[in-house]
Amino acid sequence: MCGIAGYLHADPSRPVDPETLVAMAAIQYHRGPDGFGYHVMQDRGVGFSHARLTIIDLDQERGRQPFVAEDGSLMLTMNGELYDYKRLRAEMTLRGARFRSKSDSELIMHLYPERGMEDAMKDLRGEFAFAVYDRKKDRLYLVRDRFGVKPLYYTEANGTLVFGSELKVLFAHPEVPRKFSAQGLYHQLMQTIVPGTTAFEGIHQVPPGHMVVIERAHGKLKIRQQKYWDMDFPLLEERKDEKDEQYYVDGVQEKLLEAVQLRLEADVPVACYLSGGIDSCSTLGMAAASQQSPVKAFTIGFDDADYDETAIAREMAESVGADQDVMMLKADHLYDNLKETLWHTERSIYNTLGVAKLLMSRHV
Repeated sequence: MCGIAGYLHADPSRPVDPETLVAMAAIQYHRGPDGFGYHVMQDRGVGFSHARLTIIDLDQERGRQPFVAEDGSLMLTMNGELYDYKRLRAEMTLRGARFRSKSDSELIMHLYPERGMEDAMKDLRGEFAFAVYDRKKDRLYLVRDRFGVKPLYYTEANGTLVFGSELKVLFAHPEVPRKFSAQGLYHQLMQTIVPGTTAFEGIHQVPPGHMVVIERAHGKLKIRQQKYWDMDFPLLEERKDEKDEQYYVDGVQEKLLEAVQLRLEADVPVACYLSGGIDSCSTLGMAAASQQSPVKAFTIGFDDADYDETAIAREMAESVGADQDVMMLKADHLYDNLKETLWHTERSIYNTLGVAKLLMSRHV
C-alpha cells in the first residue's frame, strides 16, 4: 500500500505550503517507506503528496509520485494496484500513448484524457484510491475502488478541501479541526458500518464505488458525490433465463481463478495469508496451480485450541507444496499491541483479530 494526501484552496491565489504536504506524507510513512514526493501548482492553489510502497516498477525515480503530465495539465497521486494493467497499457501504446514509467498508476494519466473519468472507471479493476487534478477544467477528483478496499478521507475546512489515506493525514493539516461527531461515534461504538462516515465532525470517506468531484464556484468549493459502480441484485421476478446450478458453479470458479491470477502480477514476491477457512484455502490452491514456483503462505497460530487453525492450514499448505510460515501468538501479544492497532485502524474494533493481522503484517 501507499499513502496519498493533498489539498485545494477555494481561492486559487492562496499559497500552498510544501511543508504541510511533507508532514501529511511523513505521518503515513508506515504506508510508504520506499520513498515520498510532493508537487505544488501554486498558480492554482493545489498540491499533492505521496508516500510510496513499491509493488510495480521498482525504479524509485521513475515511479515517484505525484505524476504530472508533460504539459502540466494533470496531476495524479494514487494508492493501490490496478489489475490487468499490462493489457490496457499495451492497447493504449498501440493507439499512440507514450508511458514514462512501468507503473500501473500512470494508466490513469492516459485513460482520463482519452475517455473522461466516468468512462475510464469502466476499465479500472483493482483496489485503489486516487486523486486527479485537471488544470484545464479546474476540477479535483477523489476516486475509490468498487468495494472500498483502499481508504480515502476528505474534509472542507475554512475554504480548503483536504484529503488523505488516513484520518491522521487530514489532522496533519493545521486547518482541520479535531472534533468527534456524536452520531459517527455512536455508529462506531455500536460496530455499525455506515459508508462514507467517520467518527469525526465534518470528515467523510469517499464511499466504495464512488468519486467525489470538487470544483470552484464564486470563491467557494462545490462538492458532489457520484456513483460510478454498484452491484446489481435483481429481484427473483426480475431474473431472466435461469440457469442450472452447474452454470453458476462453473461461473464462480472461472471468475475466482481469473481474480487470483490477476493479483499474482507484481515486481516483488506475492504471498498468501492462510488460515483454516475455505476462502484462504481456495485462494492458495488456485495461486499454487497458477505458477511454477511454490507460493509463500503465512499463517497465524494461537496458543488456545478453540481459536487455532494451524492444523488445517498446514494440511492445505502441504497438499499444494506451499512454503508455509507459521507465526504463533499468545494472548499477551494481542493485548500488548491493542493501542498501536487502534492507531492504525482509526476506528473502534470489537475483537483482537485486527491486532493479529497487524503482527502478521509486521512479520511479513
